[in-house]
Amino acid sequence: MATLLSTISLIAAAQLSAPPRFQTLMFFGFITSVLTLLFFLHQRRYRRAVLALAICLAALSVYAFLQGAWPVGIVEVVWSAATFARWRRSAKTGRYLHLGTPLANAFSPWTPRHRMSRLFDSN
Repeated sequence: MATLLSTISLIAAAQLSAPPRFQTLMFFGFITSVLTLLFFLHQRRYRRAVLALAICLAALSVYAFLQGAWPVGIVEVVWSAATFARWRRSAKTGRYLHLGTPLANAFSPWTPRHRMSRLFDSN
């Protein structure tokens, strides 16, 4: 009995002093989450960011399924498919002028100049 307790105490001491193991799956989830947030912030400015967001969302769904959170994985698959469809639609409509022009400023009919001309123009 004494040898069993000493063996257990040695194993516990070794586990406490050992550094934590690197978890590849956790790192993959962290990187894809950070990239998803980054591309989500830039999706209105750059068409490529919308495609990158769709790819990151698909990667997050893979992470969720591997982690065991399958409801989150299903939501991420649907969100990724919708984002990819939005990216394909933007290619057909040409809603993005070029990489430096924000979408909101390029095509908004509600810029101050348009509002003033609608109010005070004599058409």
